[in-house]
Amino acid sequence: MDTPLSKLLTRIEAIPDDVQRRIDHAVNMFRPPRAVITDWGGYTRCLAAFYREVERSVLALRGPVPEWDEHQAWQCWRLMKGAYGPDAPQAAYEIVRTGTEGGLLKVLRTVADLLAKEFCRQMVTSVVTTYWQGRSTAELIEDGREYVRRYGHLMPGEMVEGSAVRVQAGLLRALIQHPEFIRRLRTSLRHGSA
Repeated sequence: MDTPLSKLLTRIEAIPDDVQRRIDHAVNMFRPPRAVITDWGGYTRCLAAFYREVERSVLALRGPVPEWDEHQAWQCWRLMKGAYGPDAPQAAYEIVRTGTEGGLLKVLRTVADLLAKEFCRQMVTSVVTTYWQGRSTAELIEDGREYVRRYGHLMPGEMVEGSAVRVQAGLLRALIQHPEFIRRLRTSLRHGSA
């Protein structure tokens, strides 16, 4: 039987693959001005143009995204800090300027991977929040019970002790993290069965 929760889970489980497919398309369609960029302004414009291409693809926008180079490059730099450290803009620029460590294409792929995670998180959060706001307290309690019945055996013991109060109390967060939980589970099963 399809329950509202099972429909939600099916919908949000599909989001990461859809976002990744759209980002891969944007990466493949983007044509940088040149392989090595040796000036800061060109680097900023290239990152901004790449961000616009990814955003247009992920959000399925038909027309062009307005140009706002400084802000769009900043979005890339903000995300890059996880990969390149606190001096990400400069570190990535050196890679782009010198063509080392994979050069511009490696930097763009890193940005694309980080954008995929960010867009996925935003989309899942939006879908789950909309679902959450449309449910009564009694329905949410039942959703929590159903979630534990489906996935409790995969969770750490302390999460599902007794009546799984921790999962029930953190259901909103669990639902938002669900696609990542499933992705990690599938990855571990693939590597475990190989």
